[in-house]
Amino acid sequence: MSDVQHTLLDTLGTDIARNCPSKAEQVIIQLLCQHHETTPAQALLVLNTIRFNGIVTREMFRYLLLGHLFIVGVESTCVSVHCLRCSPTPDSCPSCQNTSCIVDYANVTSNCTKDFQVSVTSSSTNINEGDDVTLTCTHNLHNLNVTFGWKKDRVELQENQSQLLFQKVLKSAIGPYSCYVNSSCGSYSSSPHTVTVINNSVYVLAICGAAALVLILVMSVIMKFKLKRENEKHRERMERRAQVPPS
Repeated sequence: MSDVQHTLLDTLGTDIARNCPSKAEQVIIQLLCQHHETTPAQALLVLNTIRFNGIVTREMFRYLLLGHLFIVGVESTCVSVHCLRCSPTPDSCPSCQNTSCIVDYANVTSNCTKDFQVSVTSSSTNINEGDDVTLTCTHNLHNLNVTFGWKKDRVELQENQSQLLFQKVLKSAIGPYSCYVNSSCGSYSSSPHTVTVINNSVYVLAICGAAALVLILVMSVIMKFKLKRENEKHRERMERRAQVPPS
């Protein structure tokens, strides 16, 4: 719970319990409008909720107030420091040094950048068909609670882990893969990582074809050699017959 929320609860808790709505209204409007960029109309929504049942107890008000602050916090432009990386030079991005929240993001200097890096790494660079391959979504938001998601060619995959496992990968797995990380700093995606699978069957067919061609050539040479020898033998027999005188 933030300091503003503590102040709000401590100031208003007793007043609400004692049924002093006028003082509570003033504090609510002042704090909500100053610290949470809430318009008077939004603050009145909270006040109307307080009035709707007459006297509101401390616990009821606590739940109503925290719920409203949560909605306001989601809609605000506040940027948390752990979402930013400041340059090590002393005069760079002073807002990152002493505050836990930068309300006006437009005033952040160019030396203060978003502190996130998301990428996809592969367990193998040369992937053959039938291999086991693991894609890992890596990031540097280590101090945040994050969830993961995966896309193939911009199509959402039903995977929510930091790793994507392919067992006995097939040619159908070829394509660009990207992961994204959801955190309190937002949702950030990696650059596409293209998976290329080498189809070994093409090489097998090529080898078999070359072997068959060599075999045919060898057999052709052998047949030609045998035919030549048969012709020579036949010619020799004919010559011998021609030399024998008739009886």
